[in-house]
Amino acid sequence: MSLLDAEQQELIEIAARTGCERAGSALGMMLGRDVIARHLDVTYVASASGAILASLDVRHDHAAIGRLAVTSSEAVGSAFVVMSSRPITELMTAFEIEDGTLDDPGEIGTSMLCEVSNITASSYLNALADAWNIELIPGTPQLELAAGGLSSDMEKASQRQGPAIVFRSEFRAASEAADNGTDGLFELSLVMLVDTAGVPLFAHST
Repeated sequence: MSLLDAEQQELIEIAARTGCERAGSALGMMLGRDVIARHLDVTYVASASGAILASLDVRHDHAAIGRLAVTSSEAVGSAFVVMSSRPITELMTAFEIEDGTLDDPGEIGTSMLCEVSNITASSYLNALADAWNIELIPGTPQLELAAGGLSSDMEKASQRQGPAIVFRSEFRAASEAADNGTDGLFELSLVMLVDTAGVPLFAHST
């Protein structure tokens, strides 16, 4: 694992916090209530692998809820939005998706989870693009629930041995029942894998 230099690390941190704030605002609009967003951490991995990704809090109680292709004039890759199984179920309950389950969210549940993926990935990708003054374009989310480990798409993508960036954030929907209380806590990760390491965003020191 190689480390970024100080300037690159600072840009990653700025993008992570900005992306978290934007995602929280957008998720709040989607939920129709205030959402408190908290940046947890961001990790850069110079050479991704299933084992490394599994150690970065993409663990057995997590599920990949969306895969987006990421393209620009300088890099091509994938972004995976990852959330634990419990809040996925709670989100379906919040949106009154009665016929959806973790194994089979149904048409409405799939649409909702894809929108969560799109909101999250777009927020972070736009923040990264702003930090490095490059263009990163997210594709249409493809849902792949994979409770119990990495999704097959994520596993395959991680075998390229290219770099990865893992953002972890925590979101709380502000409680309507108590003035200062919070509920609806869920943690969400964005794992970004890229095919090309030769752009400023993904260059790393050895």
